[in-house]
Amino acid sequence: MATDDDPAPPEQRARHPDPAPQPKPNPERDPGLRGLASWSLWAVLLGALLLGTGAVWGAYVGVGELVEVDTDAGITPAQRITAAFAVATAAGVLVALVVNLRKQDVSEQTTRREFDAAFTDRFASAAAQLGGAAPAERIAGVYAMAALADEHPTRRQQCLDVLCGYLRLPFDPATNHLADTSTTITQVFHDGRTVVHHENPASKPFDQQVRETITTVIRDHTQPDAHRSWSSLDYNLTGAHLTNLDLTKSRFAGHVDFYAATFSGVETSFAETMFSGDHTWFDGATFSAKTTLFNGATFSGDHTLFDGATFSGEIALFDGATFSGETTRFDEATFCAQPPRTTGVKVTFDGVKRENDATLSGLSAPRLQDGATITQDGKQFHGWE
Repeated sequence: MATDDDPAPPEQRARHPDPAPQPKPNPERDPGLRGLASWSLWAVLLGALLLGTGAVWGAYVGVGELVEVDTDAGITPAQRITAAFAVATAAGVLVALVVNLRKQDVSEQTTRREFDAAFTDRFASAAAQLGGAAPAERIAGVYAMAALADEHPTRRQQCLDVLCGYLRLPFDPATNHLADTSTTITQVFHDGRTVVHHENPASKPFDQQVRETITTVIRDHTQPDAHRSWSSLDYNLTGAHLTNLDLTKSRFAGHVDFYAATFSGVETSFAETMFSGDHTWFDGATFSAKTTLFNGATFSGDHTLFDGATFSGEIALFDGATFSGETTRFDEATFCAQPPRTTGVKVTFDGVKRENDATLSGLSAPRLQDGATITQDGKQFHGWE
């Protein structure tokens, strides 16, 4: 729980401070024109003029070195005619060059529009697959959207937003295995009223496999050695239901929002994961997987929030985690064991590091329920200590 001597000012204690712009290292380019055709019109024209000037000057100096010129005799009429034709020819060549460059510029604009249209068509197709009824079709849509993000770096956030948006859709593991069937029940009352009920227990059957495919794609693209890295992007997974999430050793340099998310299944792993964005939010999240791993994780962003988070699994490990941001809070975090578990949840914070004068409120006095125990550097807490 927050204390009176919490050094964080009120504006920093807000859940969503104004995000600071994140630098995007090593910018990549979308597929498009290469070589001279990718240069701007003015750059090509300037280059042509510089080359032409250099060629004329070089020829002038070279001729002066090889041929004796009688400067006292002046210029003959033949030489004047030759010079006039040379100037006219050079002017014509320059005009032709400009005209051709203008045609090239128009062609470039047309090609860019074609690339944009191709992206839009593929984006719409991948989104339609994600909305398909068959699980295989939706999984194909996941990979199609990921491939599109890899090929178009400047549109990568847009593609990721679609995948994160899919994970934010309602999901009920209890109906995951049910077929996509609907039942219609018609009730006729004594007063003549007729009520029709439609029930569809699983509008997207076997959706868990699709969701795990998305999280696997995200993990693969946030590894240190990822060929196409998505680590610098922002992840909005507010309220998402994530089953068996495995983001071990992932790297997140953008904003990460798991507010009110639910982590279920056998294991949720953020082991050795690095969060370096300004804000990492797990406040209000529910960790109900049997095992939750944050061991070796690094939180170096300005604000890391676990306020109101609930750990209801059997094991939650923060061993060796490092918190080096301005504020890290576990205020009102609850560590509890839910029936029929009777042994209580085991939570360890052994070896947790606090660096750069980071505040870590709420950690040494967690809210424990139903026989839960917490260990911090070898000391057990069985309640408010």
